[in-house]
Amino acid sequence: MVTLPNKFKKKEKKHGRTGKGASKGWIEGFGPLAKYLTIRHLKNERIGIKMRKVILHMMVSLDGFIEGPNKELDWHAWDDEMEKYADDLLSTVGAILLGRVAYQLFADYWPSAKDSITPKMNNLPKIVFSKTLEKVEWKNSRLVKYNIAEEIQKLKQQPGKDLVLFGGAGIASTFIKLGLIDEYRIIVNPVVLGRGNPLFNGLKDKLNLKLLKTKTYSSGNVILCYQPT
Repeated sequence: MVTLPNKFKKKEKKHGRTGKGASKGWIEGFGPLAKYLTIRHLKNERIGIKMRKVILHMMVSLDGFIEGPNKELDWHAWDDEMEKYADDLLSTVGAILLGRVAYQLFADYWPSAKDSITPKMNNLPKIVFSKTLEKVEWKNSRLVKYNIAEEIQKLKQQPGKDLVLFGGAGIASTFIKLGLIDEYRIIVNPVVLGRGNPLFNGLKDKLNLKLLKTKTYSSGNVILCYQPT
C-alpha cells in the first residue's frame, strides 16, 4: 500500500467526501494527489517495478460521441471479428471498472446474455464507482463510493492483470482529470452521429497523447491506442 506524504493527506481531509461541494472536491481535491501518483507510477516503471495499467476502452463515432442524443448505441459496428477482439481483450485484464451508468446498463444485459464473452463479463471482478448507488448485485461486483485515486492506486500496486475502464463518459472524465488513465483504446466506428454525448466532455485542459498502435477491422472500425505523455 502506498504511503502518502502528509500534504496529500491534508488535502484529502480538506475535501471531505460528503456534504456541500463533495462532487467538486472529489475531482479537484485530488489534483496534487493524482500528479503525485502519476509520477510515482512512472518512476516505478523506470526501475522495473511492474504496475497494473488502467486502460480506458470506449466505442466512439467518427465525430467523437459515445452515444446518440437519446442514448442510442445501435450504431456500433459489431461482428464476429469484433467479438473475437473483445474476447482477447478480456483475457488480458484482471478487473472491469465502471461508473454508475455503464454498470446499470451492463448489469441489466450480461447476466442473461448468450454472447461468447458472457462468461468472462460475468466472472471477472467489477469495481463500480458511484456516490449514488447503495449496492451492486451483479456477480463479482463491489461498490466504491469515495477516494477514487487511492482505490485505483491500491489496485495498480496489487499483482495481476491490467484494469479496463468501460465508462461511461462521466467516470471517464473523472479518471482523466485525476490522471489515472495509463492507456487510451478508442474504437472509432464508421459513422457520424452529428450530436450526442461526447467522450471528452467537460475537459478544460489540453491532453497530450502518444500514439502506440492502430488496427483496422473489416467492419470499418479503427482502434487507436494512445499513451499520455
